Amino acid sequence: MESSKSTNLTFTSEAMGLGISIGSDCTPSGSSHSYWCVGHIINIAMSSEHSDTSLSSDGSIILPVPQPQAGHRMALDNINAGRWLPQLDCRRLLEQLPREQFIWSESLLEPDLDAQGVLDLWSGSKRHAKACVDHGAPWVLCYEWMEDCVKQNLLSLQVRSFIEECAHAGCFRAFGGGPVCSSMSRARWTFNGRLFVATGNFKQMLQICGIVMAPLIARYASTGHSENLPWSNLAKCKAVVPPVRSAQYPYGKPNISKAMRVKVRHGNSFAKWAAKLVKEFYKTMLFWVENPDSSFFWLLPCWRVLKRRRVGSFMRLDYCRFGAPWRKRTAFFTNINGLEGVKCFCTGGHEHQVLRGASPSGVMWTKVAEPYPHHVADLLATAISHAAGWEESCDVVDVCAFSARASSELMWPDRLTQHV
Repeated sequence: MESSKSTNLTFTSEAMGLGISIGSDCTPSGSSHSYWCVGHIINIAMSSEHSDTSLSSDGSIILPVPQPQAGHRMALDNINAGRWLPQLDCRRLLEQLPREQFIWSESLLEPDLDAQGVLDLWSGSKRHAKACVDHGAPWVLCYEWMEDCVKQNLLSLQVRSFIEECAHAGCFRAFGGGPVCSSMSRARWTFNGRLFVATGNFKQMLQICGIVMAPLIARYASTGHSENLPWSNLAKCKAVVPPVRSAQYPYGKPNISKAMRVKVRHGNSFAKWAAKLVKEFYKTMLFWVENPDSSFFWLLPCWRVLKRRRVGSFMRLDYCRFGAPWRKRTAFFTNINGLEGVKCFCTGGHEHQVLRGASPSGVMWTKVAEPYPHHVADLLATAISHAAGWEESCDVVDVCAFSARASSELMWPDRLTQHV
């Protein structure tokens, strides 16, 4: 069991004005006024003006306090519990960071650090961060190692510990990001010029063998007559990128190159830490974590546990539905209302830019496709803003409406030109 932290608080009239209250789910830890609540031991020292404050029969402190002000930083024991704890260290923590890491409204000289904001991990182009501010977030704290390879390096235990401390203090209302996991890709194969992803799926294996007729696939799959399959066609298949993980070795195969071992280790570290954040904060914060839909990332044991516990669910998107010239099917694991369980896949009728080789500008296509399409960033920001109460809306976010709007804005040639 993790040890609880101890916090000494003196309740004065000023503190009372912050809307501090401790609910009935706090339990006495001794005969003195010490209580355990949300992982903290809170030692209460009443000021003289509130010395007559009493304890209820269940050990909770009865204080005549008003409701917390809208947008004021408090941490919830449960996202729907309605019991609040004071978070007095947030400003002190956030002011340690350079202002360059924050994005906030241009109408303000400084970010409002007295309000909860958004944590944007692996920020990249910061499209999502900017969209959050456009939709009412007081501020967004960004971490992108290419801007500062030391203080924003999410492989650093010191950086991670600071972020976790801020999260425990209640600085963030939401967090999200797409861990950089280049070693999570599955093997890719070509057969007669066609590209396939080796998912281990029987249907796709037959496709690689050149059998693409659905009735024939169904017949082989049901009878199991593998001797009738044209195995000789497998000799024509060529591995483009060999996998460095498998179902047996989800955290990396034993016999891989030294350079790839480093990538695998970094990918595992990012994946485990992202899973840790979700596990610790899914009750008190909105979250989303993104990776390619077919990525080994989702098959790692740490993520399988979270899926079994149903702390969130998947939103699965094809980016071509949101204005991108490539499909790039992507999965978002999230607890945000309106996004959970959504599927928005390609409906056909257009070509897809293959993300292989270099674009006309000389940049690799995979690099060109890294930023989230603007409409995807706007979708995530809108959903967070509605759930956090920064934008008033009685309607659930309509993912299909975002997709339809994106599709109507750009036709295929314009999409390609815009991204190149």
